[in-house]
Amino acid sequence: TSGLSACRVANLAQNKFCRIIFDEAKSAAANVQNAEVRLGSQVLEMKINKKCHPNKVYVETISSNQKKTKIVSDIVIAADGAHSTARGQQQGALSCIAESEDAQQHLINVHFETEPALTKELQKRIDCNTAPKIEKISEATQYFVENNQPGPAMLHFVYNENIVCVFVCHDVREGIWVCQIPFFPPYQTFEEDFTPTKCHEMICRGLGVSGEDCHGSDMGIRILSVRPWYMTTHVAPAYLLGATKSIVLAGDAAHTFPPAGGFGMNTGLQDAHNLAWRLAVLYHQKNENETGDFNYEHMRKSMETYERERRPVAINNAKLSIK
Repeated sequence: TSGLSACRVANLAQNKFCRIIFDEAKSAAANVQNAEVRLGSQVLEMKINKKCHPNKVYVETISSNQKKTKIVSDIVIAADGAHSTARGQQQGALSCIAESEDAQQHLINVHFETEPALTKELQKRIDCNTAPKIEKISEATQYFVENNQPGPAMLHFVYNENIVCVFVCHDVREGIWVCQIPFFPPYQTFEEDFTPTKCHEMICRGLGVSGEDCHGSDMGIRILSVRPWYMTTHVAPAYLLGATKSIVLAGDAAHTFPPAGGFGMNTGLQDAHNLAWRLAVLYHQKNENETGDFNYEHMRKSMETYERERRPVAINNAKLSIK
């Protein structure tokens, strides 16, 4: 497919991507009156109180330092993930898109970094396996560009008597990796079978590092986090929640897919793009309105169109993701 696109394949780790998005949001918020970007805040309650106002959404949040804040909004975009609090709190909405027992597969995500010597060794293995003509690591980037090659592989599947897993290479030169290990409850438990020590040993075996080198040496690894998760394919039955349809689902709050193919992030980004211009139109209309009032009827019609456009795409992508 390299001849069909002007762009080369690249992998951007989620933590780096989130930082870019956050920085852009802060920059944009600086130019918008009363706009604020918060990190570390949790939604405690979200409701529509018609006694106070027939249309507005009342939201209560709590920060990491336990400070509570009440927000009144014309509309809320709930992009709060597969276990969406906003979706769960709305009467008649599913409390969760998918339960654990609906899982297609359970996995353990181990986020880790490699020590300097192991980082260089893995870089050499990956670069030289991808481009056999390369003798020096420093020549790798030049080779990939000149020969229109996609660069180092992102996914590395390991099947042997010691471990079955997938190594996800986020940045081989910085030594940033994720290891995904199959998990089989109730025959295994997260607490007993996937302790940091056991995960450390499994990853070293998967990388082909000896037991002695694996601990406290320049050929070792550092475990950053170990988390269980389960793979599901679901689409929320409705994207517009609340009596006034003022709470709008987007991203994983609206749909979940297996990770293969990148359907989750791409479908979510398309949701956000579809919503962004709609919100811009609504608020431009409000600013141009002599009374400064928000047109809730136009908002509902616009959001209903968003749902009609985006939900069928999510359903189609859900079907495609499990083929």
